[in-house]
This record gives sequence, structure tokens and C-alpha cells, in this order.
Amino acid sequence: MKKTILILSLITLVSFFLVSCGPGKGKLHVESFPDKSDVYIDGVRVGITTLDISIDEGEHVVEVKKEGYKTWRKTIQIRKGKETNIIANLEKALGFIKVETNPEGAEVFVDGESRGFTPVEIDGLTIGEHEILIKKSGYRSIERKVEVTDEGVFISETLEEGFGDVIIMSRPKRAKVIFDGEEKGETPLSINDVPLGKHWITLKKLGYEELTKAINVDMGINKYAFELVEINHTLVIYSEPEGAKVYVNDALKGVTPLEIRNLAPEKTYKVKLELEGYLPYITEIKMPKDGSIFLPTVKLMKLNP
Repeated sequence: MKKTILILSLITLVSFFLVSCGPGKGKLHVESFPDKSDVYIDGVRVGITTLDISIDEGEHVVEVKKEGYKTWRKTIQIRKGKETNIIANLEKALGFIKVETNPEGAEVFVDGESRGFTPVEIDGLTIGEHEILIKKSGYRSIERKVEVTDEGVFISETLEEGFGDVIIMSRPKRAKVIFDGEEKGETPLSINDVPLGKHWITLKKLGYEELTKAINVDMGINKYAFELVEINHTLVIYSEPEGAKVYVNDALKGVTPLEIRNLAPEKTYKVKLELEGYLPYITEIKMPKDGSIFLPTVKLMKLNP
């Protein structure tokens, strides 16, 4: 009996010794900027900031992680019964994109902002998803999303030629259309198989201000409607046949079709058309206070042989 009691006493003493000599606990308080960052202790995720946790005394590796930021890491010593405070200031992680195209010279947009022409390397980008747009006149645009990492992203694209159709309308109609410096006809006008990208349109019509606009042609049908501005105090004269001399108050002004500008408002003018082999045409017009006069096409009569 005494022997049994002695053995039990020894077991109790050993257990007490082991417990008293085992690892103690300390407290760890972790804050971060920005907050709600993941906290890892010795490689194990234990929560998000701001975090208060009780851990074993001794050496530990603390990591604070957040998407788009560099991992913050520190080795700490936890003391039994003591509190250790950590403030982790995270730095934004940056990456880069390198873009090449065939052919070169394509404009590259990142998140809607132009960043140069290929070949180009774009650095200082935050880690994560970005919108990429690659554009070159005469070629189809390329849009894609890329996941940027601190190791960078390489993009290589072969551009495909593309075409669109252009429909040009004007008010009033029958304006002369000059497209990229070449006369194409009168409005309303359709131009097919136009290379994608930027082009220039000029509209001309007697009695109206000349209009020049840049347009951007995309795939499919591109419709453009333009309003021409009438020139005040202008006389516009057409004739059949064309080429008749025009006299205003007996002063030669040119040959038809003709636009005569800057006539005095509310004044009466004598207008005469002459063409060899045809009877002269004579009329009087009174310029309005505002606006212009567009004479109906004058059909000249041939002289009798």
C-alpha cells in the first residue's frame, strides 16, 4: 500500500514538473495599413488585421499579406505573459507589361489611358487585373484583360487588317464629298471597304460654309450626318449648260456654277448670264436682310441658227 502511494506521488510530481517547465503563452497584437490584411504566423493563417491572439512564447515569423501589396514579414520573440505589438505598413506591389505587335506602331491603352506605341514596356502598374486596348489605323483593335504580377506580363499580337463601310449624309443634300483628299461624289454617299481608323471628310456646297471633320471608321457600317451652315448674303447661281459668264450690276463675277458672297442686305441687284451660242438671261434679285438666295438652275436657250 505504501509502495503504491509512493508511486502515485512520484507521478504527480513529474506531471507538475513537466507542466511548469512547458511553453508559456504571450499575447500578440497586429495592426496593418491598409487594414483587413491576412496574418500568418509560422506559415499558418490565423486571421485578419486588426488581430489579437495568444501564442506560445519563443521565436515566430509573422507575415501580413494583402492582394496588390508586397508581403510584410518579421521575426519576433514572444515572452511569457507579455504583449508584443506589431504595426505593418504594406507597400503597393508594382508590375509591368511588355507589348509587341506585328506590324509595330500600334497604340497601347491601359485602363483607358494611352501609354505609348509598340514595342513598349509599361511599368509602375499595380498588381492585379488591367484592361488592355491595342489600336492601329487600318487594323482590327484588340481588347483583353490581363493579370499583372510583379514578374511582369508579355503580350505579343499579330494585327489583322480590317475594313468598314461609310455612309455620309448632309443637310442640304448634294454636297460634294472629299474623302482623304479624293473627291468621291455627292451626298448621300456610301463608300465601301474603308480601312479601319482615322479618316478626313470635307463637304462643299455653294452657299454653305465648307465643313471638314475627322472620323474614326470601325468594323461594320459607320453612318455620319452633317448639318451645313448657310452663308449669309450670298447669291448662288447654276446654269444649264454650265460655264456661263455671270455679271452683277454689269460687273463680271465669274462663270457658273458660281457663289457670290458678301452682297449687301436688302439691296437690289441686276444679274445677267451670257454664254456663246445662247440667248442672254437677265433678272433682278433683292438680297434678304438675313440669309442667301439660291436661284433655280437657269436653263439657257440656244440662239436660232
